[in-house]
Amino acid sequence: MLDLSLPSPDLHPMMARVNRLSLAVAALSLSVLIASCDRASDLAPAPDPALTAGVITDKVVTWTPGTLGRLSVVEYPTTNVADAKVLASAPIDAQGNFSLTLPTAADVAPYLNRYQTTPREGCTGFFTQSLPNATHYTVDEYMLENTTTNKVLTRDFEQSNLSYNGKAVQGDYFIERIYTAQAHTVTGTLSCPTFSTTLNLNLKVGWNAVVRTINSANAEGEMRNSTVTSPTTLPVSVF
Repeated sequence: MLDLSLPSPDLHPMMARVNRLSLAVAALSLSVLIASCDRASDLAPAPDPALTAGVITDKVVTWTPGTLGRLSVVEYPTTNVADAKVLASAPIDAQGNFSLTLPTAADVAPYLNRYQTTPREGCTGFFTQSLPNATHYTVDEYMLENTTTNKVLTRDFEQSNLSYNGKAVQGDYFIERIYTAQAHTVTGTLSCPTFSTTLNLNLKVGWNAVVRTINSANAEGEMRNSTVTSPTTLPVSVF
């Protein structure tokens, strides 16, 4: 994936009483209405906790029962896999279950960067950050290992929609995790010869879950146009 708001005193006593009663009923109704609004606010759907959680607890749906494994967040400072840095990892049990604590602020500090906020050669458009100097770190792929056989199964394991089969098509989506130390928004579209990405992000301090949706892909199943957004709840997805 790409990094990029009193009745009048001269009234007849009976009429005054009626008016006082009417005012009392009205006041009671208003207080009930206000209380109802308060309760409605209390009961309003809250953002999905998974959106800002620093721990991912899930299951690898294609896991071979009985084997053990590991899921890791890995940074690749160079093109040499031997230089890879494991920033966080979690064991996978015999049923495929795991609970991965995402990297700390110190873990990702050396790899923070800004989005493309200036013109890029060969491309049109760029992104606008509400805080120009805000930096972030993105996790969109994981390393998946079978520790029973001591083999790396894949270095580009993704959290995706249920029907994704390894080759992207229009409508596929992926859950990505973005860390930032400063709350900020990112908007805009970067269009280059081989890809186009639109961002509409509202990032909170810490880890954020965002959704990348594929708008188009080539015949080989490679993403060509995508949109990344900050949802209020996460769509159904699997590892």
